[in-house]
Amino acid sequence: MIIWVTLSAGIGLSSVVEGVVRWHHEPDPEKRQKVNPESKLSEIIDLVILANWIVNSLQFGFSGHEMPQAPPDSLFERLQIYHLERVVEEVKAELVLAEDFCSMLDSA
Repeated sequence: MIIWVTLSAGIGLSSVVEGVVRWHHEPDPEKRQKVNPESKLSEIIDLVILANWIVNSLQFGFSGHEMPQAPPDSLFERLQIYHLERVVEEVKAELVLAEDFCSMLDSA
C-alpha cells in the first residue's frame, strides 16, 4: 500500500484520494496521521471502511480478504448508523442491480 500512496501522490491524485487509500484499513481516526478526526476526510475514510466491509461480507468481488473484520461500534456511531441491517440490505439490492448491469455489458 505504501507504494500506491507514493504513486498516487506522484501522479497528482487529490489529497482526499491519497488519504482514503492510505487509511481505509484503519478504523481508529486517532491513528490516522495528518487526518483531523473531525474532518470530512475522516468521515469519507469511515464510509470506505464500512463499504469495503459490507461488500466483502456479501462476497461481492474479491479484495484479498477472506474474512473481513467488522468495523468497531465507534465507527457506526460516528457515521450515525443505528440500523446496520437496513444499510446492508440496501447495499445488497444495489449490488444486484450492478451485477445485472455488468451482465448486460458482457452480453453486448
